[in-house]
Amino acid sequence: MPIRRHGKGWEVRLQHTGRRLSRTVATRQDAQSLEARLRQRINDTRAGRAPAYTLEEAVHRWLTGEAKALRSHANLLNKTRLLYPFIKGRGLHELPDVAAEVKAAGLKAGLQVATINRRLAILRRVGKLAFRRWGWIEADLGSRVGLLPGETERKIQASPEQVEALMAAAVPAVRQAVIWGALTGMRKGELLSVEPHSFVNGSLRLTETKTNRARMIPLAAGLRAKDFPYGLTEPELDRGFRAARKTAGMPWLQFRDLRRTCGSWIVQRTGSLKAAQDLLGHSTITITAKHYAHLLDEHVRDAVRTLPRLGLAGLGRGKKKAA
Repeated sequence: MPIRRHGKGWEVRLQHTGRRLSRTVATRQDAQSLEARLRQRINDTRAGRAPAYTLEEAVHRWLTGEAKALRSHANLLNKTRLLYPFIKGRGLHELPDVAAEVKAAGLKAGLQVATINRRLAILRRVGKLAFRRWGWIEADLGSRVGLLPGETERKIQASPEQVEALMAAAVPAVRQAVIWGALTGMRKGELLSVEPHSFVNGSLRLTETKTNRARMIPLAAGLRAKDFPYGLTEPELDRGFRAARKTAGMPWLQFRDLRRTCGSWIVQRTGSLKAAQDLLGHSTITITAKHYAHLLDEHVRDAVRTLPRLGLAGLGRGKKKAA
């Protein structure tokens, strides 16, 4: 049987050139539509015609391939779910039109430019992969997906007093996550991946990072491995953080702002972009400077005030002529 029940969904199985094609979808109707598309594709291939792919198939391949290796995979799954009403039943060749619909719907709903652009970026990436790597289409449709202008960078950092207020409002495990986030600059995914063996000689060694490069974080005063909130799950952290920020009167604060807070404190207290780069794990100093260079202004002015006062008066004047 090409279609059969599989867990909570329906699986489609077909054989082609000795290779099994298998996909699981939500409903029997979806499975029947998928079976028809797969059979048509097999017939197109046998007849020497270029097979037609759908946007759903392209997004599925991306999510189960390249995107699966990303630390942000869970977040990408949520974003792509919001795209399905636009891509369902649409051909891959319709990608530019679908992107325009996503853009128009987002603007009409009053979504932030950054939110709309994250969804458009998914479509753009899928289009580029379908052309450059998979050979599914004969034109780079991804390059036709333009992002909206006017996206502003989020520049929110908390003061020590605000972080302490957040800690006071949080349950114990979330309170520890806030402390570790603010004093190490870890991303949420990095924090949730820490295990007891991650601590080495008074430092925290991160191996599961956004850049896939390990880094060492020296422990600030008061941080102890035994106090780390091991076993905290992402839903528990998200739920507890939302409750704490509401109680503390800071509904605008996000967990990722603790990372910026840590970086800002380092730059403001040391005047060193390099220190912030190494602590936060930025791949280049340019990235660090983009986010934190503006904080150096006052630090540089303070440093200049410490320079010695030299006897500059009279320099540059010519000697008096002899009588």
